Amino acid sequence: MNIDNNRTEKTRNWKIPEKFLNLDFVNFLANINVIEVCGKKIDKIPIKDAFGSIDEWANHFQLWEIHGIDLDSILKLFSDKGCAKISKRDNYIQHHIQNIMYLQKEIEARI
Repeated sequence: MNIDNNRTEKTRNWKIPEKFLNLDFVNFLANINVIEVCGKKIDKIPIKDAFGSIDEWANHFQLWEIHGIDLDSILKLFSDKGCAKISKRDNYIQHHIQNIMYLQKEIEARI
């Protein structure tokens, strides 16, 4: 996989709410942005009520308690930045690994 770690003009202009500009959210992104687990390819991540879900990782990093970041705001940010296709009805996101990496690098650059 080719990963571009440079900030592009596009990501520099992204509006990212202040509450997301912290190391806890960067670590959250790093933990959900996986290609495979135990040798099994991951193409969807559960939103809640499942092992390894977005909600479980958000709780692990105490994003709500420390930064006021709730599940809906995470999903909105992912949708706005093209990081995931969200299917609330089916309780999963299909994440776009490269765009999550761009988001992570942009947040790191702003911290």
